[in-house]
Amino acid sequence: MIRKKDASTGFTKRNKLLSIGLVLLLLLLQSSCWDKVEVEQLAIVMAIAVDKGENGLVRTTVQVINPKGIAGGTGKNMAGGGGGGQNQAYRNISDHGRTIFEAVRGMQSNIPRELYFSHNQVVIISEELAREGVAKLMDFFDRNPQIRRNNWLLISKRDASQYEIINAPNPLEIVPAQRIVGIIKEKERSTAYAINQLGDFLELLSCRGVDAYTAGIGLSPNMAVAESDQNKNTGSAGESLREDVNVTQTAVFRDDRLVGWLNERESRGLLWIKGRMSNASVTVEYDQKHGNVSVEALQGKGKIKPVVTREGQIIMNIDVKVKGSVSEVDTFIDLSKPENLSRVEKKLAQEIKEDIRLALEKVQREYKADVFGFGENLYRHYPGYWHQVANRWGEIYPEIEVVINVKAEIPRTGLVSKPIEMAK
Repeated sequence: MIRKKDASTGFTKRNKLLSIGLVLLLLLLQSSCWDKVEVEQLAIVMAIAVDKGENGLVRTTVQVINPKGIAGGTGKNMAGGGGGGQNQAYRNISDHGRTIFEAVRGMQSNIPRELYFSHNQVVIISEELAREGVAKLMDFFDRNPQIRRNNWLLISKRDASQYEIINAPNPLEIVPAQRIVGIIKEKERSTAYAINQLGDFLELLSCRGVDAYTAGIGLSPNMAVAESDQNKNTGSAGESLREDVNVTQTAVFRDDRLVGWLNERESRGLLWIKGRMSNASVTVEYDQKHGNVSVEALQGKGKIKPVVTREGQIIMNIDVKVKGSVSEVDTFIDLSKPENLSRVEKKLAQEIKEDIRLALEKVQREYKADVFGFGENLYRHYPGYWHQVANRWGEIYPEIEVVINVKAEIPRTGLVSKPIEMAK
């Protein structure tokens, strides 16, 4: 008797052959690393600075890491500039062009490696260029796939040379770009400025009902250097630096043009509203007799809620809640007494309210720039009404009534409630 072939066995063999064929097909379709570039062939960029050049051209400067200089760097090299020495930890390269891309391509004639931007951390645009408009400049950073959205965007002050900023000697960091990033990351412990990353700044530029802002950068005298050494770049062992890089103030934009600056206190007012003030130091006067109390604002939340009356009047209600801790009292105040602590809380609330009022006065009345996002909030709460006034928002915004409410709480007074009282 001849037995018939098992149908299930044939089906299994066909599945195996089909699977093998699919695997082979997938292997053929896999793309190889056709555009692979070895790291030894790359010039890794850490900072980009864009300034106005001659004859309407754009001057672009990049700061490139020198791996040999980092590996064998010394204190002298770390504090020095980005000259042409082989032991330098970095090198600054500049060129002019009608566009940033053209300038970048022009730099390639000076270096034997491909400029690589994926590790870039800082973008600096000069105040002069920013006042003419930054939208056309942003296209290079928005379009380039190597440039990440978490780059920090800064505006260099008019009185500061970009080359001096990104070439300022510093013994604490090997590459000046890392120094700038370090200052930004410790912004809660320094003076107030409202900084934005590249992606956030691009979003602000593209949104209607809100204007863009970011921090400024410049140079300031080093207060630790003796006046006799102020004219020297470095002192003994390269540790005495004539000028320090200073990330400070806030650049305010209307549309895509820089229209002015906020000082430290006005910047704090903007940050209170945005809910971006944390670990900030605020000093208030307890009274004329007792002196001052320094408070660390550990947590701050800001909220904007618009109200449109029947008459069509727009009122912006700003509510800010802050929790803080007493850091220092320069005279005897017994904070274990609720009435004394309550007084400090009220003084703190008054100080924060004044910060916000000063910021509003400068931005809303003088610059007429909606960095607070009043228009955006109006659209969220009253979309229909927003469409009625959107085309006239530039005229309406400066005249909007703003009501500020601040609530401050101080649940902590440090390790002691009573400061040291001298024995009589």
